[in-house]
Amino acid sequence: DVLVIRIPKGSYGASFSWREVPKTAPAPPLAEIHPATSPDATAGPLAPHTVDLWRRIGISASAAVLVLLAVFAASSRWHAPREISSPGGVLANSVAVLPFRSLSGEKADEYFADGLTDQLIHSLGELRELRVIAPSSSMQFKSQAQDLQRVGQVLGASVVIEGSVQRVNGQVRITVRGSQALSGQQLWSRTYDRQVTDLALVPDEVARDAGSSLLSRRVTLDEQLLERRNQANPEAYQHYLRGLSGYDRSTRQGLESSIEDLRLATAADPKYAAAYSALADSYVALSVYSYWPPQQAAGEARRNAQRALTLDPSLGDPDADLGFVAATYDWNPVEAEQHFRKSIEMNPSCAHCRGWYALYSLAPAGRYEEARQQVSDAQSVDPLNGTWSSFRIAVATYSGRFDEALEEGRRIATPENHDFRAHMAYATVLRRAGRMDEALAEARRGVEFSGNHPMALRVLGAVLGSAGHRDEALAVLTQLQQQSQNRYVSPTAIAMIHNSVGDHELFLQWLSKAVEARDPALIFLRAWLDLNTDRDPRLRALLAKV
Repeated sequence: DVLVIRIPKGSYGASFSWREVPKTAPAPPLAEIHPATSPDATAGPLAPHTVDLWRRIGISASAAVLVLLAVFAASSRWHAPREISSPGGVLANSVAVLPFRSLSGEKADEYFADGLTDQLIHSLGELRELRVIAPSSSMQFKSQAQDLQRVGQVLGASVVIEGSVQRVNGQVRITVRGSQALSGQQLWSRTYDRQVTDLALVPDEVARDAGSSLLSRRVTLDEQLLERRNQANPEAYQHYLRGLSGYDRSTRQGLESSIEDLRLATAADPKYAAAYSALADSYVALSVYSYWPPQQAAGEARRNAQRALTLDPSLGDPDADLGFVAATYDWNPVEAEQHFRKSIEMNPSCAHCRGWYALYSLAPAGRYEEARQQVSDAQSVDPLNGTWSSFRIAVATYSGRFDEALEEGRRIATPENHDFRAHMAYATVLRRAGRMDEALAEARRGVEFSGNHPMALRVLGAVLGSAGHRDEALAVLTQLQQQSQNRYVSPTAIAMIHNSVGDHELFLQWLSKAVEARDPALIFLRAWLDLNTDRDPRLRALLAKV
């Protein structure tokens, strides 16, 4: 259907109606309203030829958004997706947003393009009818010549969105197009000319336009939330984009530099919900990688996530962060599940929301089938992220499905794969299966690829002890204790190594320290170790606290 808007001459009152398009005649593509251009278009200054249709008919852009959203809000929340064929011939509504290209020639502007890409993916994910590929997978196509059919096949996407960003004299031109992956047929194209001060709403605008093209042209968005997001301070927005994409957020230095920019964003705009949400994500990452002590990381994650939800309850990520804190620090499984389920409800395409729900909530509760399904769903929207294969191994190990865990480990823990987490996970299940030589080889690879990360050293020490190499295991223990002088080292890691060499009293001492520190690794202890709590009531009492 086509939405018809009529504004009588001399009046500000508009009337609205839907005009049915005959099924034999395809609806006119958006390109007829907004001329199709390549995402790399650079010709001429930022001209008015692509200015919103609303401006042509005398309505401001902000007023137009409010008018449209009022109409959409009155319609049903669910509409059948437009039929887009996937490579397998199955109807699908999956979308991959490839990294936007920066055409400014300034390398420093790449973070700006990457940040817009990340934001657009998040905004599209809020349209629950769409299945949106996560940035950790789509960003792997950065700086590559794009074969859309291959992109669609690798990412499992039926539609591919490409874009470019160009800064000229204080203005920004953002050109975006969506194409069918299988055929390359262009479905939608548009150019957005904006002042640098008006960029915060662009990802939501693009998501609305893309959704209108793919979902029968009816998209429901919350105009009040859009209005709040559009009020972001321009200086804060620049810091926010740099904090999202300007650093390697898998390293401690990168995360802490990201936090500095995000703090500058919230200082410039204390009501910037997305910046608080990104801060909470960063503090959770500092906890996941054991860069910060749990109390410090969890406290900051909680504070920023709660602030983000107070400002914008529609965000999904803060609930995932609160779920992580509730599961790994508060040891409150009921509250953790509530937050994880809320985060998935708000953004069904959030891969880490589903993965964390599986590993930190469902698997520890013994709900293994549900956990496996959530990990599978995470992989479906984030197929190139090896984290979910490691999670699959962990869930299978939890449930005692060692054959399944071993098969997945063989598949991903190849010498060419330098993700140390894959080798850690495989070494852990090999040790549980009693295949010590292979476990040692994988554990050593994990240490090598991680640069002696304490998480990898924990696995190596435990495998060495279990294999009877006591002196080498104690040498790893000494290495961990030396590292603890300059960074946080999990007490659970030290406890595990003591357990592997048979030092039961020291194992209990360090386990007690882990409980006191509320070490996040404790929730995995039953999966990592075959513990007999019947023989020692002290061990049973400690584990009962977790």
